[in-house]
Amino acid sequence: MRPLSQEARERWFPQGLRIEVPPLRERREDLVDLANALVAELAGELGRRSVALSETGVTRLLRYPFPGNVRELRNVLERALVLESGPKLDLEGLDAAPGTGPAAALPADAFVLTGPVKPLEEVERAYVRHALDQHEGRRMEAARALVISYPTFLRKLGESG
Repeated sequence: MRPLSQEARERWFPQGLRIEVPPLRERREDLVDLANALVAELAGELGRRSVALSETGVTRLLRYPFPGNVRELRNVLERALVLESGPKLDLEGLDAAPGTGPAAALPADAFVLTGPVKPLEEVERAYVRHALDQHEGRRMEAARALVISYPTFLRKLGESG
């Protein structure tokens, strides 16, 4: 059997190839590892060091029903990294069940800031990531939507262009 990466390079796949990834609510055993990996990735993107989930954060994460997918988890963690300033993330936003509380009236993809004031650069970077998510990873479209140049977009995203 050849590696999938080699098959992709040669552009050959079986006709009936179907990949199914179960939703997060059906993959509880993977949730904490996935969340830790995403926290490390996002913390780096946001310029934060030594950030991890607290025991409370892990408990809240495991209790949350996750009606969405990995993108929802990523958004939850990114929001926590922007709003929670300590080295441990408590994931305070996961206390309410989905569809309840004051945020229920907002669209699922709303960009909302609450809590203590954060440095503007940190909030900008989070908003640029939000725009990128809204445009499904298409950077040029996200830059246009933000009405900024592509190099400025990359700089605010925390990448060099």
